[in-house]
Amino acid sequence: MTVLDIHTHHPAPQPLGVISAAPEELPVLSGAQLYSAGIHPWNVKGIGLSAAQTAALTAAASRSDVVAIGETGIDLVREGCAPLAGQINAMRAHIDLSESLGKPLILHCVRGHDIIAQTRRELNPTQPWIIHGFRGKPSIADILLKAGCVLSFGDRFNAEALLCVPPEAILAETDEAEYDIREVIGLLAECRPEIDEALISANSARVLGL
Repeated sequence: MTVLDIHTHHPAPQPLGVISAAPEELPVLSGAQLYSAGIHPWNVKGIGLSAAQTAALTAAASRSDVVAIGETGIDLVREGCAPLAGQINAMRAHIDLSESLGKPLILHCVRGHDIIAQTRRELNPTQPWIIHGFRGKPSIADILLKAGCVLSFGDRFNAEALLCVPPEAILAETDEAEYDIREVIGLLAECRPEIDEALISANSARVLGL
């Protein structure tokens, strides 16, 4: 199965992509479409996931069409999010599922790179951690790469950072952009010509274990 788009919110069908969905957004029956399932940090309240959220996430994560866990993560900018401790607790619940089920983790990161990098170093997880929609500077990319993360780039990205990332740690995504994933890959290739569909597909297959 060819995957080029590691993270999209476009509606199904997305034959080349992994659709990011909350547990309640998944179809009743598993099919050919691939998903990631998670509780977005914007939807975390208080001290972490509620009992109902935890139960729904656990059930969703075990589905055969769910190939990654998340998106979860840290957002220190958006108003209305849970306190940092609550976001960390929610992220750790996703990490536990990622490890127990052997599925990679997809992370939303807004000014939370230090926390994510420190958490990965502390836990030393076996599964890949994917920072989706990375737009940061080369120095931030370096922190995350040294912690063992891989970076997914969309239509908006820091060209200097993209040039610093090892080719095997580069993924691509559409997220909510109107671009087709092949157009996104084309934008990345304008900055770095060795980036093509074959590279992105190989990296996606390795990270997802497909």
